Amino acid sequence: MDRSIVFLFSGQGSQYFHMGEDLYRQQPRFRYWVDELDMKLFHMLGYSICAYLFDDKKKKSEPFDQLMYSHPAIFILEVAMARFLMEKGIRPDYMLGASLGEYAAAAASGWLDTDRMLEFVAMQALWVEQSCTEGRMLAILHDRSLFEEMELIRERSTLAADNYVGHFVVSGETGDLKRIEQTLRTKGIASQMLPVSYAFHSPLIDPVREQVQQFASSVDSEAQVPHSVYCSSLPGGHAQAAAEDHWWKVVREPIQFREAVSRLENRTDNGYLYIDLGPSGTLASFVRYNLPQQSRSEALPLLSPFSQDSVLLDRLLHKIQDDKPIERV
Repeated sequence: MDRSIVFLFSGQGSQYFHMGEDLYRQQPRFRYWVDELDMKLFHMLGYSICAYLFDDKKKKSEPFDQLMYSHPAIFILEVAMARFLMEKGIRPDYMLGASLGEYAAAAASGWLDTDRMLEFVAMQALWVEQSCTEGRMLAILHDRSLFEEMELIRERSTLAADNYVGHFVVSGETGDLKRIEQTLRTKGIASQMLPVSYAFHSPLIDPVREQVQQFASSVDSEAQVPHSVYCSSLPGGHAQAAAEDHWWKVVREPIQFREAVSRLENRTDNGYLYIDLGPSGTLASFVRYNLPQQSRSEALPLLSPFSQDSVLLDRLLHKIQDDKPIERV
C-alpha cells in the first residue's frame, strides 16, 4: 500500500470488562498472544488477567477501574493485537502511544523487551495503589483554552491531556473534579469522568516517581533493535533514544496527542492508515478530529464496546488488501 501504517495504543480510561473477548474467542493466534502474556504475568505476580477480564459475572457496564488489573490488561491486549496483526502481514511504520499506551508501543515496536515492560506496567499499578491518594480524571468537551480561562479548573486540577481542538482531560482530587463537573454542567459544557481511580499526569502521582525511574533505568538498559519507529505523545517527536526520565514523564506530564498527530501529518502528503489497537477505538476518533481537511489519512478502530470486533477486523483486512487513499474535499 502507498500509505504508511501507524498503530495507535491508548491508555487508562479506554478499558472495560470483556474488551477484546470476541476476537479472543474467534481468533486462535490473538488468543495465543493474550494467553502467553497473561501466563507471564501470572508467573511474575501470581494472578491472571484473563480470568478477571472475561469473568462471566462481570458486565461491560461495570466500572473496570482496579488498577492492578486494568493497567496490565490494557498493555496485554494492545501488545497481543499488534503481534496478531503483524503475523497477518500488517507491518506498521510507526507506533504511537498515549500515556500507558506508550509502554505498549515501545514493547510492540521491539524497542524495549516486552517481558520487562509488562513487569514494569504491573509493578507501576501496585506502586500507585500502595503510595498514591485516589483521584479522578475528567474529560472536557471544549477547547483547551478553557483550562486557562476558568479559574476553578486552573486552580483545582492539572492538565492531563490535549487530544484535539474541543477535547482535553484534567486530573485531580475527586471532590475538586466533581465540583468542576457540576460547574461545567451549569454552563452547558459537556464533560465525563473517566473510569480511572487515580489522577495520572498530576502531582497526586508524584509519590511513585523514584520507583518508576529506578525501574525504568533497568528497562532502558535492555533496549532491543526496533522494527518500527516508536512515537511519543510527549513534546519532542519520535523517540529513538529516550531521555533518562522519559518513562516518568509518560506518567506525569500532559499527553500531547494533538501535537503528535500533527507531527506525523507534516511528514508526508501521502497520508497514513492509523489503526487503533486500543479497547474502545478512542484514539481513532481523536485522529479524525485532528486531521487537516486536505489529509489523505484514515483512522480505523479494531475493538469496540459494542461487540463489533470481528466486523471491524474484516473491514481492516479488506482495506489493507485494496487500499486506496480517500480523497478529502
